[in-house]
Amino acid sequence: MGKRENQTITKSARLLLLWRLRQDEALVGQTLQAVGDILHVNRSTVLRDLRLLDQVQAEYERLLAAQPWTRRELTASEFAQATGASPETVRCMLRDGLIEAYKRRERWCIPVSELDRWLRD
Repeated sequence: MGKRENQTITKSARLLLLWRLRQDEALVGQTLQAVGDILHVNRSTVLRDLRLLDQVQAEYERLLAAQPWTRRELTASEFAQATGASPETVRCMLRDGLIEAYKRRERWCIPVSELDRWLRD
């Protein structure tokens, strides 16, 4: 073995490696001790890392479901531009309840789904 092979890897590298091994089902039937021996860590470290991977997977699923990076609302001006109406017309429609929306700090927030509804009709 070369000098480099004796060195331990970083925690982040170990987590990535465990994640890939889990994905490829290479950990099935392996004991924590056997995995720890291969990675040059003790079995409790492997157990903690696998639990952390479970937490990361749960957070990934939460983010994927919520998709906070996806825009979910429009301003009155953006809604007006998308529908071809004037911003003042859209504000009147909002006040009359013709467009579903809510106010946040004096500004109308119109769900993107409402734009979809208007474009379909």
